Amino acid sequence: MIPSPSSGQLLAAYSDLCSGTGPIHARVAADFGTRLQTGAEIPANQAMPPLHLRASITLDEPSVPYLEDPCLLPIDERTGPWQILCGFIDEWCSLGPAQQLRVARVLAKLAFWKFLAELIQPDDLAGQTSEALALAYLRAFSRCQLDPQDIDSATLLAEIGMARATNEQLPLETRLASAVNLTVHYVRKKRDDAEVRKWSTYAERLWSSPDADSLPWLLKSAYWRGVSFIPYRTGDHKSAAEMLDRAEEAAVEALEQSTDGDRIFAVENFHPLFETRGRAAWDAGDLVEAENYYRRLVEHDPLDSKAHIRLADFLRGTGRNSEARKQYLEAAGLGAPCTLYARERLREYT
Repeated sequence: MIPSPSSGQLLAAYSDLCSGTGPIHARVAADFGTRLQTGAEIPANQAMPPLHLRASITLDEPSVPYLEDPCLLPIDERTGPWQILCGFIDEWCSLGPAQQLRVARVLAKLAFWKFLAELIQPDDLAGQTSEALALAYLRAFSRCQLDPQDIDSATLLAEIGMARATNEQLPLETRLASAVNLTVHYVRKKRDDAEVRKWSTYAERLWSSPDADSLPWLLKSAYWRGVSFIPYRTGDHKSAAEMLDRAEEAAVEALEQSTDGDRIFAVENFHPLFETRGRAAWDAGDLVEAENYYRRLVEHDPLDSKAHIRLADFLRGTGRNSEARKQYLEAAGLGAPCTLYARERLREYT
């Protein structure tokens, strides 16, 4: 019998930037390592890793060293991509904004939040160029990750988002993505109806611009998923489902039209989409549809502990405790970042 891989093996990309196994989010980290080596573009992260991901990996697998600075990994233990990352960090002050942004996006993907918040200094952010604003956004986001109660950083994050959305010198893709993020921010976190109307209207105007047809299918999918939170919040489940249908259609189109080099991002996009569809159907009272999407999530990303947690929480919430326990066991075995949560839930069944 072949032994199951450990959590450390599944998430090895967070320590070597090249192990292309494990859940989708870890394979994206490996892809970032390849892009760092080849000089290819490194896109913005769609799903940011949680603050304690690195600590969770080490708790599951003590042989994996816990690092707050990637350069603390001994040279003889570094892979090629990791060594290149450390070299760029050593040269940070002499890098141009575009290269700094590539490095910062890799650090964000690896959950080096404290290191990133200190590395990007306000002096690095002069001007309103696309790269400078993106770096400023990552710095503020890192600070919010470290302290969700940091009002100043949260305010700055929103201000940078507004600057990116309204700067007509920036690409339409950047402006629309920022407008959608602001809409979701004010729907889900601030619950500010006036700001929701403002930014959803602005996003709709950008969406209706003559150049919108050329937008990437992934952004089109993200657009429909983002604006679906507006009717979802007001209980208009029919409209939310229709928008999510369009998000899924765009996601399928993105996958079909993806190239080998970009396919992993089209695959990754289905994870948040299935999560959102499951939650929306559950809240609408359609338990059959909700279970369908949660099971599709597990089938899509079977090595991701969070996928099993989403299905387990649904089964637990609908009184199917025996089935829920199996999913919590699966999640606990897969490890970070859901190990502790899965074990806490399993105690309910002992």
